[in-house]
Amino acid sequence: MKQMQAEADEANRARLGMLEKVIAEHILVPAKFARYPEVEEVLWRTVQKAFLGEMEIDAALESMTRQISWIVQQAIAV
Repeated sequence: MKQMQAEADEANRARLGMLEKVIAEHILVPAKFARYPEVEEVLWRTVQKAFLGEMEIDAALESMTRQISWIVQQAIAV
């Protein structure tokens, strides 16, 4: 990233600096376990329903918690 910034013009140097800060401070790397894709599916499907008003926020949070807990328990049991 530093080399790219060194070679960039001023505007792009600032943009790359902001990108570097976001990566360093704000990107969440998901847990690495075999069943994580199932967790991600639960999260996206349920958040989408909440955004669309198909589920109340509290119900969506409870549903995600319940489903993810079940997935994790199944992963531990193996």
